[in-house]
Amino acid sequence: MRYIRDVRLAGLAACSVALLAVSACGAITNTARTITHTAQPTAASVAAHVSRTDRSWIGRAHQANMAEMQVGQLAELDGGSKAIRSAGAMLSRDHQALDSKLIRVAKQLKLALPTSPTVPQTVTADQLTKESGQRFDQDFTASMLTAHQSMIAATRYEIAHGSAVAVVSLARQALPVLIKHLQMMRAAAASAG
Repeated sequence: MRYIRDVRLAGLAACSVALLAVSACGAITNTARTITHTAQPTAASVAAHVSRTDRSWIGRAHQANMAEMQVGQLAELDGGSKAIRSAGAMLSRDHQALDSKLIRVAKQLKLALPTSPTVPQTVTADQLTKESGQRFDQDFTASMLTAHQSMIAATRYEIAHGSAVAVVSLARQALPVLIKHLQMMRAAAASAG
């Protein structure tokens, strides 16, 4: 009888140890889940790690995109030559595509974007609305050459010094498009005389 009681106690002790082990495993698993869950970056924590360089570039690029979509449409309608009208259509289309990506990245990173082009960009667009023919073509190409050279320099700086992977990746995607536009504007300027 004593033997049976000892076996039962040993069995209960073994069951208790097994239950404690299962419980401990559950606690470890739950702790691991909590650690894994909290280790995932949130949009707010990601936005906090976006550098001033990243913020500056994405805002500046958005303003350039808005401005160049606007003047691109003007060139498409009011350009004095076929080359300028074609260049305007390409600017408008390419900068719309770039801006769609930029807006998506800004939303992911919880970054506020400017709501309008810069004052000088607006002044340029206003000036171009009053021009036509060869005068339009010359002023359009001159302004787009300057704008693209400036944005290429800013984009190269972002690629070299940016810290947010998504913003640097966006700059890398934009750079070849901006270089293509600069080359196109140089050719258009040569033909606009």
